[in-house]
Amino acid sequence: MKNLKYVLVLLLVVNVFSCFSDESSMDIQARIDALEEAINSNDYAAFRDCFDEDAVNFDTYTSAMFYTLTDNGATNYSFGTLLIIGESVTCTATITETGAGVEPTTFEMIERDGDYYILEWREDGTLMFDKK
Repeated sequence: MKNLKYVLVLLLVVNVFSCFSDESSMDIQARIDALEEAINSNDYAAFRDCFDEDAVNFDTYTSAMFYTLTDNGATNYSFGTLLIIGESVTCTATITETGAGVEPTTFEMIERDGDYYILEWREDGTLMFDKK
């Protein structure tokens, strides 16, 4: 009887995570992929489209700040090994051409009108949307 309870609880947990994670995880993954593509193609407008209007410095983040982040297009980002739990994402950012290597990275996402946007982006504890 005790084992049956454990099995039922385990099935319930798996079911809850699979129901939530399927569609929303794909949407979140797509947003992170869009961010990666925007950085690697040095596309400021596409970069800004990845962030929510309530993100830190959304209204004040300039194209000059973006070009500093991307080293004027020389930086290449790869976000990998995404672990998505709810609206929180942990992953690694592999950054080439800067000597930075691999950084532990987190994203806080927010859903607006059925789409997910980045509310906060941190690499190794540093707020990246505010990088100067």
